[in-house]
Amino acid sequence: MYYNNNKPQFSKDKNLDSFYNPYSFVPISKYVFNYSDKEKDEFITAQDKPFFDGISGTINVQMKAVTPFCVRSANGNNCMINNSFFVPGTSLKGMIRSVFEIITMSNARNGIANNRFSFRDLNSDEYELKDGKQKSVFFILYQGNYYVIECQHWKISYDKIQEDFNVNIKNARTIADKYRLIGNDYIYKDADGDWNMLFLSGFMNGKLHEYQFMIPEMNESDFIPLKDKEYDDFIFIHRDEIKGGNKNWNFWKRKLRNYNSVADIVSDNYIGIVPCFFRTKTENGKTIVKDLGFSYLYRQPYNKTVHQCLPQNYSKNTYDMTQALFGFVSDKDAQKGRVQVTCARVKGQQANSQTILLGSPKPTYYPFYLEQNKSNMLITFSNKYAVISGRKRFLMRNAAQEMQLATSTQTTTFVPLKAGAEIEFKIHFHNLHEFELGALLSAINFHNHTECYHSLGYAKPFGYGKMSLTSIEIDKTTVRFNNPDNHLLPINDYIKLFEDKLLSVLNITKQTWEQELYDLYAISSGIKSGNRQIRYPQMGNKSKGIPNEFQIIKAKKKSLKDFSPTK
Repeated sequence: MYYNNNKPQFSKDKNLDSFYNPYSFVPISKYVFNYSDKEKDEFITAQDKPFFDGISGTINVQMKAVTPFCVRSANGNNCMINNSFFVPGTSLKGMIRSVFEIITMSNARNGIANNRFSFRDLNSDEYELKDGKQKSVFFILYQGNYYVIECQHWKISYDKIQEDFNVNIKNARTIADKYRLIGNDYIYKDADGDWNMLFLSGFMNGKLHEYQFMIPEMNESDFIPLKDKEYDDFIFIHRDEIKGGNKNWNFWKRKLRNYNSVADIVSDNYIGIVPCFFRTKTENGKTIVKDLGFSYLYRQPYNKTVHQCLPQNYSKNTYDMTQALFGFVSDKDAQKGRVQVTCARVKGQQANSQTILLGSPKPTYYPFYLEQNKSNMLITFSNKYAVISGRKRFLMRNAAQEMQLATSTQTTTFVPLKAGAEIEFKIHFHNLHEFELGALLSAINFHNHTECYHSLGYAKPFGYGKMSLTSIEIDKTTVRFNNPDNHLLPINDYIKLFEDKLLSVLNITKQTWEQELYDLYAISSGIKSGNRQIRYPQMGNKSKGIPNEFQIIKAKKKSLKDFSPTK
């Protein structure tokens, strides 16, 4: 078994219950397998041009559910067709690919989205917006491109709003509620004949005012562009980073109109431009938008993207074994995979429905998602030492946790299949090098580590979806060799060919490679921890005197290593 009992097992902090975090990470390896440029050129035509040692055929796979599992359909049940349960091939392919990426030392850069996360923390020296240097602007969609134009602004109290607009918006909960109370009068002319717009944001305890923006004279020469990279960051932060999207942006994006001329903006009484705050930066001698948001203290983008938090040897656009077998799509290129996974037939019975609360720390929670190797500080996505924790995997539990919580908007109900259910599926492969077939077989059986389990389907943090491999074989009747002199080898021989190829390219020993895979085996082999609790840290409830464990972890400069049995 791969657990080192001398490693820290759980937090000893008196403010935190002793618990295991439901997930951990396989750290980013310092070694990266990449094909040579010559090999990459050969793979571009691999669908149509046979490799001399190429082999095609089918792998038959059988697995058994050690714990209940559910590959959830839209109605919360397992997927069914003709009254029979099945597991979609995409789910099975993702399950195998996640192991394949790690075992083959593929470039994490190719499998991890290059997002730029954001934060709002008035206690952090990195949160520059608290210095108040952001400016007020109007966000404009002009001839299909995004710009801002600076304007003047000032605070306007709730009492003044009530006096001028004869409505009390102080206790309205959302931005939509506030503008509904104001009506169309939020754009208006003042006594001097200048156009103004009220800039309102959501409810906050103790909030005393909103903002009033003066609409400037519209000159195209004053438009400051929002470039593609900054726009992508903006859209991710306001649409994707937070579940349900940023409420202020959800409101304002419906107002935004695409104008073809300045005259169109003016004649439309400015109804299709959007107020916000922003900062600028200089690029190639020109001023462009650095970031923007829909409150004075908006969410500030971190300095680094996820890819910039990878070690230097991951920085290049490379071609790895995962791309070669499973295919890829990028901005500049695409390639079809040479591995297809069928749907799985399922033999099993449904268990009772479960209603649970699913949730986890977001990737912005840097004490867990970034390596914390500096004792005197917490590393964030803006820190020069920032390195992502690795590839996330859920810990294997001895049994699934049954729950029947009260149904609410935050709970999820699903119907699992009972433990003991069997699944059977096929993996069709086309024109693989023999060592590539070995890599695929290695990912299916964890390089012959029989104590390891795959993880499939829904509610993995609660122990669901623990799958053991019961049978794997190459279907002899389907095998086709490009070289007629070749013959079918035992599975372990193909696995050995893969191992030799990888160790040769990386110029490392097998012992070094196994050390790099230590955490994969530890996480996947199951937890022998008795009845110790496995849960996420708690958000807490201030009114009930329950502390926020996430804040405590930050304050005490702790990391995932304090809460994972594999660290």
